[in-house]
Amino acid sequence: MQGAVLPKAQEMPVPKISTIKNVLSIGIFLAVVCYSAIYANNTFPISEGWNVNYVELIWHGKVPYRDFYYYLPPLNLLVDAVLWKLSFGSLLLYRLWWLLQRAAIFTLLFRLISRYINVVSTFVACLFSVMLCASSVYDLLGDYNQTVALLSILLLYCVIGFQEADTSKQRYTKIFGAGFMLGLVFLNKQTIFLASGIVYFAALAFYCIRKKDARFGWYCLFVVAGAVIPLAVAAAYLLANGAFFPFVEQVFMHTGGKGSIFTILFGGLSMALLKVQNWLIAVAAVLLAVNTGVSASREKALRAQSLLFPLLLLLLYVNFEKEISSFLELLGKSPEMQAILLIDAVLTALLLYLCVKRKVHGSRVMLPAGSILLLLFTWAATFVFCGGANSGNSDFLHDLYRGTDVWQAVQGKFYVVVLLLTILQLVRYGARVGSQGENSQAEGMFWLFCAALATMYSGIMSSGTSSIPYFCTMVAVPAVLATVLSFCGVDAWIELAVRGIAIVGCIVLSITCMAQKVICSYAWWGTEEKPRNYKTYSTDIPALKGFKFSKEDKEMFEGITQLIEENTTEDSVIFGYPYVKIFNILTDNYNMNTFVPVLFYDVVDDKYVQEEKALLEENLPDIVVWKDIPDCKEVHEREFRDGKPLEQRKIEDMFAELLPTQYEQLGEFDDVTVYKLRDKASQIEFALDGEGTYENPYRIENAADMLHFAELVSDGMTFKGQYVEQTADIDLDRQNMQPIGDAENEHCFYGVYNGAGHVIRNLNLKQSNGENVGLFSCLGGQVYNLGLEGGTIRGKYAGVIAGGSVGKEARIVNCYTDVAVTATRAGGIANDFDGRIFNCVSVGTLTGQQSAAAISGSENAWEEEIYQLQGSGKSAFETPSQQGQDIAYGDAEAINGDYLVRQLSDNAKEENKKNRDEDEVTHLLTWQKGNDGHPVFKKTK
Repeated sequence: MQGAVLPKAQEMPVPKISTIKNVLSIGIFLAVVCYSAIYANNTFPISEGWNVNYVELIWHGKVPYRDFYYYLPPLNLLVDAVLWKLSFGSLLLYRLWWLLQRAAIFTLLFRLISRYINVVSTFVACLFSVMLCASSVYDLLGDYNQTVALLSILLLYCVIGFQEADTSKQRYTKIFGAGFMLGLVFLNKQTIFLASGIVYFAALAFYCIRKKDARFGWYCLFVVAGAVIPLAVAAAYLLANGAFFPFVEQVFMHTGGKGSIFTILFGGLSMALLKVQNWLIAVAAVLLAVNTGVSASREKALRAQSLLFPLLLLLLYVNFEKEISSFLELLGKSPEMQAILLIDAVLTALLLYLCVKRKVHGSRVMLPAGSILLLLFTWAATFVFCGGANSGNSDFLHDLYRGTDVWQAVQGKFYVVVLLLTILQLVRYGARVGSQGENSQAEGMFWLFCAALATMYSGIMSSGTSSIPYFCTMVAVPAVLATVLSFCGVDAWIELAVRGIAIVGCIVLSITCMAQKVICSYAWWGTEEKPRNYKTYSTDIPALKGFKFSKEDKEMFEGITQLIEENTTEDSVIFGYPYVKIFNILTDNYNMNTFVPVLFYDVVDDKYVQEEKALLEENLPDIVVWKDIPDCKEVHEREFRDGKPLEQRKIEDMFAELLPTQYEQLGEFDDVTVYKLRDKASQIEFALDGEGTYENPYRIENAADMLHFAELVSDGMTFKGQYVEQTADIDLDRQNMQPIGDAENEHCFYGVYNGAGHVIRNLNLKQSNGENVGLFSCLGGQVYNLGLEGGTIRGKYAGVIAGGSVGKEARIVNCYTDVAVTATRAGGIANDFDGRIFNCVSVGTLTGQQSAAAISGSENAWEEEIYQLQGSGKSAFETPSQQGQDIAYGDAEAINGDYLVRQLSDNAKEENKKNRDEDEVTHLLTWQKGNDGHPVFKKTK
């Protein structure tokens, strides 16, 4: 009888569990594919392509480290080379290979975690993690950072094998394999090797002590032996090609782009942990976690876990109170989302009821299983009815992403909480190591959370003090969520509460992640993708086939590619700044006569930037593709360099002088501009003295400098962020000068021009059909302390200082004019001006058909303390735009009287007082009576 019963008892359980795992593994794979479909083929920023460019440089005969700068170990180049080779020139197929890697990561994690935790709970945890671990505005489905997670998991498999091995031989084999994986980790990224080495070395020492295993030294020896194999292969290649010592310098010695070694090791980790609010609760939770691990009986451990639950719940509420409130407020404005969550509530109540009826055992299977259907319904309904599928639905997702702090909380507070819970679980299971046998669940979970901590620590090292990056959470989030969803306590209701709160919280956060992918799937380095429903255009560029773009992005990619192809030969060099390499790929041009292919702010050491600047000066590229990235430098300098300026600023300053003088602009697409190197005969030499800084501005010393300055701006030099100062009175002797800038071609001055109390005399501008005639054709910057006397301006629309403005940041402050203007709209100070005009005087004769006033044709100008000579303006019609302007009119006696002089000076002093705590602010000069019937500046700087 026993012989008949035994086979029956062995027949079903193992195949059944294996079958469930296989089915759910396919489910995880499909979840990754389906979620990624929201943004995989419609997100392609201009920053893409740098990794492929490195590979192409190798295929075109260059050796990494020796012939071009590369900031990572060489395994990434091998991975990129294989994937790009298998992509057959398609960037979409290349991305899909990375998508396959991501699916493999979560599938492997599911199979590993489900060894120790309920398979359905693990599945739900991984399902949520697919979304929560992609919560980033710079996630493009994979790069070398994602490979970090894959190698971490493979390393973990080897360590688990070591822990589960039955014989010494098996243990040495597995630990040797772990060493081999650690060698690959070394060749992947510096920070993951450093983090894994620190965490695993400490964990192995602790493990051996707890297990009373005296072979710790032997284990370390086998780890080193395993690591030597991949390292030896890489070293042999580098030595054979003369690249070994450059490799050591670039990857390990000159790494100042991320800050000091102390900042790398501890800066990010300490900042992340300091973001946890109310550390007293966190410390109490750690103590209880230790108690659950060291408790002698299961009942005591469960009781400690039950006490741990309200503490963690309180900790979560303290940290997420603001986000919970903003979500509920937004929910009240969306009937669609209210209906979806009402259905969720009914289904959840039914599910909880059934779980209670089935008691504890039923709840541990039924709640996770039912939650799968619940969250799938929620995701699908939210996407279809709340703004994900098309633009005609509710704006709930838009408002959730743009109008609340919930999404920021995922990368911010949620990841910090995951880090804290990872440490808690590591402490909890570490306390149980050595007490429950060789192959206990506790020891496996201990190593799992070691891997989770090592991966998070590596990502924190590379991110500085800014935030915990998404790619380093791919082990920790599934592990933490799986333990929470399999929570056990002394009471069934507590179990249900813990799991229910976790599921509800994850549903809300996952909806927020979906909102980000739908509304703005990418926003980094000055690029921001448009919402998903705008991306309906395809392109015929072979490498970009299959992608969908917004109309603007399609025009940009096609336009720049065409410009480059029409203006280059096979020997031309294309330089994209600071990271624009995609057009090298689209035009199949990989020529390079410098050393640093991509001048990333966050990785390239100052030494190599300085050398690159010198090489660029000697070898000017034929084509420059320039991307403006406002505020990015400042953020990096603050987060990584303690405010120290980037060396890349010097390259930007160099090109600020070179682009308008030695290059011609081929085209402009929003904030991306394409330039072509002029031939020698048509290049303009930059001849202004100074450096363009606040302390040492470019100097306008005479009429020749003024004419040269006008030519520079008209040719496209914006002087943005730079300072220009007039150092003497200048007489233009009524020569027919061209305005500074060219409004028709949008070549405007964006810098700061300080007249320093000096005068420009006899300005003569005659452009009868000109629509933006003035000293500055169009002004986007600021003009201070400048006087203009004598001369004549003629045009259709004219203003003495500015013929027009660009945006509301333009400023004309503390200036005066005495110039005759004849135009359809004649402005004594400015025409068509949207910025601020303050403390200025106009006394010249103004003759206009539509309007003639200090400020003409402007409805949006911000005018304060503007004074005009009464009767100086004569117009045939008084247009509506003139009504209500803040201009004070006075006769000749009043204009040059004591009262106005005193008022102008008081205004200047008050403005100086307001700005005294600001950096790099131009000082306003005081005034005195003049000899020509109007006030002038009392003194120069």
